[in-house]
Amino acid sequence: MNDPGKGFVLEDLVYSRKGVKFQPDAEVFLIRPDGEPVHRAATVGVGTVGRVFSAVKNAVQMDLELENYQVSSISSGPDAIAQCTAQVRLGTRVITGIGKDGDVVIASARAFVEAASMFLSGHAVIVGREIAI
Repeated sequence: MNDPGKGFVLEDLVYSRKGVKFQPDAEVFLIRPDGEPVHRAATVGVGTVGRVFSAVKNAVQMDLELENYQVSSISSGPDAIAQCTAQVRLGTRVITGIGKDGDVVIASARAFVEAASMFLSGHAVIVGREIAI
């Protein structure tokens, strides 16, 4: 069983990039804090990252809104690591989730899941210390 303070865990992500005429697909496989697996496919979203956000939103069953999204490189070369920052709103609160991976779509999913987990736990981590939100 997961530590309840840890929130959701991204177990797997399946996505495809389609052609000009077809929408991309995205499916997320998460582990809930109680240890139960949850799988959701995207139903809406523009582009692959939009579909991934939709799938995460469906999986965590929260009315999340993506306020801001940024991608930057934190290394260089053919094995560069992407860092995705997602500001996510739930009601009146806005949390920033950060995800890193060699694949920008997976880094995006990690950022979305981190933000959802912070809303769930009621805590955010800022520069190595935990604060209540």
